[in-house]
Amino acid sequence: MTSKETFTHYQPLGNSDPAHTATAPGGLSAKA
Repeated sequence: MTSKETFTHYQPLGNSDPAHTATAPGGLSAKA
């Protein structure tokens, strides 16, 4: 689960996913 957290944070850095970055903190908790 921790891997997914870092992945979501690292993806926006290299990928163009601003919407995903905003859903990372909230979406991660809901997904977990």
